[in-house]
Amino acid sequence: MKLKQLRERARLSQYDIAPILQVTQATYANYELGKTQPTIETLIKIADYYGVSLDYLCDHITKAFDFGYLNEQQINLINKIKALDNTDLIQVNGYVDAILANKNNSGKSEKELNK
Repeated sequence: MKLKQLRERARLSQYDIAPILQVTQATYANYELGKTQPTIETLIKIADYYGVSLDYLCDHITKAFDFGYLNEQQINLINKIKALDNTDLIQVNGYVDAILANKNNSGKSEKELNK
């Protein structure tokens, strides 16, 4: 599970996140160490808190996400994007939108762009 990774990315200690989930720090530490497993209710709380899916939280990969059609450069970019927080993702999304808008407008005349 990605518990420690998500917690550290959010700059939280185990003492910070445990009360949010209504567990003790020791219980949460055992989740991160894999000594015990959180209940489904706790997993849902964690996923909701960090804004991720249960599949992502639990490192579950399904065949529905077959990226076999992507080239190596695209896969590398996706892996980099996965490490970003929500603020960074908003910036990246805006940047990609600007690139695509520029590509779409590159063949249009000044008159067409000002409509």
